[in-house]
Amino acid sequence: SLALEGTPYYDSEEKAIFVRSLSLLDSTIDAGGFKGNLAPVSGEFMQLINGYLASNPVYRLDPANKAVSMLSTVPMQLTVEEGKLRLSAKP
Repeated sequence: SLALEGTPYYDSEEKAIFVRSLSLLDSTIDAGGFKGNLAPVSGEFMQLINGYLASNPVYRLDPANKAVSMLSTVPMQLTVEEGKLRLSAKP
């Protein structure tokens, strides 16, 4: 069982979505004779992952797509909705 939490961020210059402040909420393991939670020993591991995610997007918009190309001229905002991320024009 794995539960993570992070904050999505849209970078308009990169045309990409990054995840910031990723944290491990739960990592319960019950397999191969080991039963436990790895969260207490995950500090360094999460630092490495957050370092990687700081410069590597989890999703990059396709600039070859005409709709994406047209939308990239408009200031965008990223909102979190149940089960999805929504990019929309800033009001």
